[in-house]
Order: sequence, then structure tokens, then C-alpha cells
Amino acid sequence: VGIDVSEHQGAIDWAKVKADGIKFAIIRVGYGSDYEAQDDEYFFQNVAGARANGIAIGVYIYSYATKATGTSGSAQSEANHVIRLLNKAGLTPASLALPVYLDMEDDKQGALNSSTLGDIAETFCNAIMAKGYKVGIYSNPNWWNNKLTSSKFNNSNWSRWIADWNNGTAPSM
Repeated sequence: VGIDVSEHQGAIDWAKVKADGIKFAIIRVGYGSDYEAQDDEYFFQNVAGARANGIAIGVYIYSYATKATGTSGSAQSEANHVIRLLNKAGLTPASLALPVYLDMEDDKQGALNSSTLGDIAETFCNAIMAKGYKVGIYSNPNWWNNKLTSSKFNNSNWSRWIADWNNGTAPSM
């Protein structure tokens, strides 16, 4: 059993999380391009709390990318954002039991075609893998079925995390 967390949960009592049987946490680093203002306010606190309580971790970034490369609004900038925070937190590939995920479900991306979404995912994942980390894509069943349909998403090196808001029942895919 695992959880995903961000600044939206506020300060977390990680000892209680551990006592409740949580085995892993996927922690948001932030959202969008590589700007400090878009760092998750609780990222470092959540990493420290989970690790201090023996909870395995992975991380994710909420993506707004609408293009693969460039300094702003790109997958390249979002990968730089993640790597900057992983380095600042002292997290190496060996520190993460779970992948670095790109969360693709933003309305700005909804109008993009599958090929462009595939290019965004490929650019992000290649940049993160080049640093030695495992990677993955997170999205909801509707996006997996209707938007993330480029053959690039069939990459066996990418983990697939499917949103499950059904309290433990299988997602409708």
C-alpha cells in the first residue's frame, strides 16, 4: 500500500503513516518548468520524513509541458526541475525505490496530439534516464486510453502508473 503526496497534504506525520501500514510514497517535487517558485513547498520535508521512517520513495512532477525542448513550458525544463531538486535533496538513483514519474493530465496538454505528447514524454524520460534514474508516466485511465496512444508510450523502460480513485478497485481500462 502506498500514497502520493504533495504540499496539498500539508505537514505529514510520517511515523503515523508508517504505523498505518504504508510501504511507499511517491512525492511531488513540484510542477512545470525549472523555476524555484514551482518547487513543492513540502518536498524536502516529505523526503526526509519518509526516509526517516523506512518508507520507500519515488517522485513525480506535475507536467504543463506543451513542447519537448526549450527553456520554458517544455519537457526538457521539467526534467531539469526534477534533477535540480533530486540533487539538492541528495537523492541518487539508488535512493529511489520507485521511478521518477511525469504526471501527464493537464488541460494545457489535452489539446495536444498523441505524437506531441509522445515527444514530451520521450524527452523527459530520456533526460532522467541519462542521470541513471528509473522513469515512468502517470495519468488517468481516460488519458491512457485516448491521449497517450503514441507508440512511444509502449517503451518497456518506462513504468506506467495509472490513477486509481476507486478505493482499491481496478481502474476501468
